[in-house]
Amino acid sequence: RREGWVDVALIGSDEATGKSLDTLLQGLGARLRCFHDAAQGQAWLDACGHRVDLLLVDMGNADSTATQRLSEIRDRYPKLPVATLFDGQGPAAGVKGSLAKPIDAVADETRVERLLHDMIGTPPAQTMLEICVRDSGCGIAAEHLDKVFERFHQVDTSQTREQRGTGLGLAICQQIIHHYHGKLWVESEPGVGTTFHVLLPEAREEKKKLGEILLEKGLLSEDQLSEALKDQV
Repeated sequence: RREGWVDVALIGSDEATGKSLDTLLQGLGARLRCFHDAAQGQAWLDACGHRVDLLLVDMGNADSTATQRLSEIRDRYPKLPVATLFDGQGPAAGVKGSLAKPIDAVADETRVERLLHDMIGTPPAQTMLEICVRDSGCGIAAEHLDKVFERFHQVDTSQTREQRGTGLGLAICQQIIHHYHGKLWVESEPGVGTTFHVLLPEAREEKKKLGEILLEKGLLSEDQLSEALKDQV
């Protein structure tokens, strides 16, 4: 079981916003990684983007440079949920996937929590069940880690490869897990082995009382139930 399973990355030079968001996200059970330099942030996403659940991009006043950067990020990481932060009320007001600045570490908890829920589907404080599958095989090179979830992708494309398959298995697994608001990622070291991690929300069934079940099935009337319970404390 794991709490705090949501990983958020922020690209933006506003340190005050980063500190407020970090405080808020910790309180909500999420984790934040800040990049004040856009190039550094994109380099990290190239290497570790499969570990991020949500990317926040600080647009400032949405000048042409920021708009171009946002477009490049969305083209480069089409599967990554991206939300934006804007100065003032302007374009962020009432727009799904946007937050207006400044952000207060106390007053804006509801706004940030709603953004997370809208973008990734599951509240970050949700208890998750974690499953790990580990092998001691040949491992996967870092440049292939993000690609293993692509349809029809095979790490070993040689004519003599030992493992046969369509390249659809992991892509289908990822779609199913995302459907249930879970998370799937892989860690690997060539020559050592590979570990796949699965996080799924804990099922919380509302258990009905015996009386409610008997009433629903028509095995007992409300009068009979009331009579049976009248002497109970």
